[in-house]
Amino acid sequence: MKKKKFIVTSIVLFILSIAAFVYNLQELGIFSKDKMLVRAVSCEECADFEIIMGNSKIASQLQGPSDSVNIYQAYMTGEPNPASADYNKTYDYYIVTGKVTALQKARNSGMIFPVITAYAWKNIVPENELISILIAVLVLIISIHYFIKFRKANRPDATAVVLKTHSEPPSKKK
Repeated sequence: MKKKKFIVTSIVLFILSIAAFVYNLQELGIFSKDKMLVRAVSCEECADFEIIMGNSKIASQLQGPSDSVNIYQAYMTGEPNPASADYNKTYDYYIVTGKVTALQKARNSGMIFPVITAYAWKNIVPENELISILIAVLVLIISIHYFIKFRKANRPDATAVVLKTHSEPPSKKK
């Protein structure tokens, strides 16, 4: 087997890229049923937080019909946001671990929003997450490049292929 280092490098980089991609998705709370990506909102007719990712998780936790409930925004109770006093981080993105515990009407609009009891808050910088996902994709592309180099290095010689196809079949002995 020619150029075995190409296939080994390709496999190692492929496994690393998949592991990094899955790790980043796990950090964003994709695989957890009680983690949501939220951002603070400031308006009179809406809830305190906008749900960026995790709307389906909220809908699955509601007990009754969810047609009248706005699952794209929510009120938060429980563990307070640790960065609420820092005005530079007030409108950052957060991964909140929590469950829907109640429903509440908005003050002015009369819309119904879920109330989430938060157990933990984690500040997320979307740019960092995007960069790490892009690095994982780049490593995947490099892996594919090494696999193509391996295929080219192991391609049979055209002369040998032609000679094999046009050679006389072996004679049979009786």
